[in-house]
Amino acid sequence: MTYEAPPTRDQLEARLRQQAMLADFGRRALTTDDLDVLLRETAVLAAQGLNTDMSKVLELLPDGDALLLRAGVGWKPGWVGTATVGTDTRSAAGYTLKMGAPVISEHVLSDPRFDPEEIAREHGVISSANVIIRGRSEPFGTLQVDSTTHRRFTGHDIDFLQGFANLLGAAIDRLEATRLLASAAEERAVLLRELQHRVKNNLQVITSLLNMQLRRAGSSEVRHQLEIIMSRIETLRMVHTQLYLADYTGRLDLSSYLGELATNLVRFLAPQPDSIQLDLRLDEELVVGADVAVPLGLLVNEFLANSLEHAFPEKRGTVTVCLDAVVGGHARLMLADDGVGLRRQASSEPDSGRGFGLSLIPMLAQQIGAQLRWDHASGTRATLIFPA
Repeated sequence: MTYEAPPTRDQLEARLRQQAMLADFGRRALTTDDLDVLLRETAVLAAQGLNTDMSKVLELLPDGDALLLRAGVGWKPGWVGTATVGTDTRSAAGYTLKMGAPVISEHVLSDPRFDPEEIAREHGVISSANVIIRGRSEPFGTLQVDSTTHRRFTGHDIDFLQGFANLLGAAIDRLEATRLLASAAEERAVLLRELQHRVKNNLQVITSLLNMQLRRAGSSEVRHQLEIIMSRIETLRMVHTQLYLADYTGRLDLSSYLGELATNLVRFLAPQPDSIQLDLRLDEELVVGADVAVPLGLLVNEFLANSLEHAFPEKRGTVTVCLDAVVGGHARLMLADDGVGLRRQASSEPDSGRGFGLSLIPMLAQQIGAQLRWDHASGTRATLIFPA
């Protein structure tokens, strides 16, 4: 049985320094998103940690026939990024990959296991140590340190070098997984954008068909019902248009959307041009998802459509749309008109058919988890507090 001599003070200090370098590199490997930076840092720290003249990170190329000097320190200009070595057993790196284990060579130029690489001969390499950079599937390549003086690398040296290679391999796997996720997300975004575009166009076609039917309708009641349907479809079309213009982030500027919607409704449904004034007071910083914007748009549509048809028997008045942010991650939407109020509407026009539109408002409010409050003291007012 052989006994290993206890480490000297200098050796203990060197190992502690190596452990600190590994811990520091491990932290950066978890957060850095630039692979070139990690490869360069690996090469620098490996050489520093083992006090060698040169080091290199060799990347296995896709065809599997060569390893590219991807990063390194101590090499003459023009070698890093261009030099390659073979993957057969004639090169130290290839021999390491074939053996599947670390390889140490104290005399590179005379080592009978493999032929010296051109880069080793050109730079006067005498001793080297080589470990595999493993990935989830195929190895990424090898990590190697080289010395221009005779060097006997110990098991602790190999453990240190393999520790860097393992951390680098894990970081490469993380970056590859991130890249694949980003690529998949981008593909989904493109598909969603195309779908958004088609939905928007289909809604526009439906609106055009309804316009044709509206022009041909002989009954005022049929025209009225078609106008209501068109306003609801237009509400949906505007949401899809906003999302499409926003490059489909899934979120849109609620103020811009509601402002455009209310303006179009007043222009489209007002009994006479400029007979109904629109008072818009909209917070410009409120952004919501489509799951909130669609119900709110339909809700605004139903309220304003009812007001424009029933609240102003004198054909004059004002409708108000007010949107602002409140504390606690909620927003407030206030819809109002200064018309005759719902009670007088109900008593004077019992058969107007407006009940269905207004009955949608509580259901739409519930859909987005909003608190709804009605006020009939002067005209009609609906106030919603909803999560934003």
